[in-house]
Amino acid sequence: CMSRQKLADSCSEMVKERILDGEFNQNGIPGVDDLAAACGVSRQPVLTAIKRLEFEGFLEVVPQVGSRLKEYTPREIRHFFELFAEGEAILAREAAHNATPLDCGILRAINDEIHRLAQGEVGTDVALAYRRLNRRFHLRIRDISNSRVVSSVIENLGDLSDYVIITRSNKFRDRLLMAAAEHDALVGFIQNGDAEGATDCARRHILAFSISE
Repeated sequence: CMSRQKLADSCSEMVKERILDGEFNQNGIPGVDDLAAACGVSRQPVLTAIKRLEFEGFLEVVPQVGSRLKEYTPREIRHFFELFAEGEAILAREAAHNATPLDCGILRAINDEIHRLAQGEVGTDVALAYRRLNRRFHLRIRDISNSRVVSSVIENLGDLSDYVIITRSNKFRDRLLMAAAEHDALVGFIQNGDAEGATDCARRHILAFSISE
């Protein structure tokens, strides 16, 4: 059977995905018993998962009330995206040094799916589909960068980035066409080995999602 730690890991990922998919909102975080039933586990792994998600910045626990989505001020959001943008810029720079033609072909193939989504060729939840394609695109850049330390840090921030965007705006949908164009430009810099151009392009791409005060 699964260890207690693995059960907590599974519960944490399930709850996080449902938050990021928009299934849970400020008024709709289930209680511990309901989450335990949904995960098919006892209360303890759920309690551990909630503590982890609180630590990671997704939830806050209110005594005698329960869990709710964590809210951030515009200033906190701006600072977060500034930090996130610098990490993605480093990864883009390193990707420009390392990318092969195959790597760039894969990036373009992923972004072609985003273009089709933007043009209405895919009948699906646009915001959800874009979030998943966007994660695939940026995860590929992290792999190409071969920078394990920075990639690990940015991977953790990536989920929080999606969370902030989803809970504070509809910018996944609003910026779909522009984001696809920015991805095209970024792949061009990476393919040409232009580290400086890739750095600046990645930074501007991430900061474009920042929510102003």
